[in-house]
Amino acid sequence: MTQYVEVTDQNLLRKDVLQSSKDILDALKRIDHLASLRENKQHVITSLKKTVSEILLLHRKLRSYLPETGVSVIAKGKRGSSKLQVIEEELSAIESKLAALE
Repeated sequence: MTQYVEVTDQNLLRKDVLQSSKDILDALKRIDHLASLRENKQHVITSLKKTVSEILLLHRKLRSYLPETGVSVIAKGKRGSSKLQVIEEELSAIESKLAALE
């Protein structure tokens, strides 16, 4: 069974079809652009991970070459004490070691 539909304004219909086609092509263009951005982002992340791992490796090597010190890292300070207090305690420990060497 075939049904026919009367088209009253052919030019308007053609314009609508062409506009829809243009919108679809614009959407496909944006999707392609986003895909390339994602690919670029993935390459940058991979490069960053390699760089960070290389930095960590070099940091470990550097720490192995440096002599051991009695100075603790500020971030690992005592709980409840401020950074200033930790620095002052470390400074006094260093001054006492210097005084012992003199």
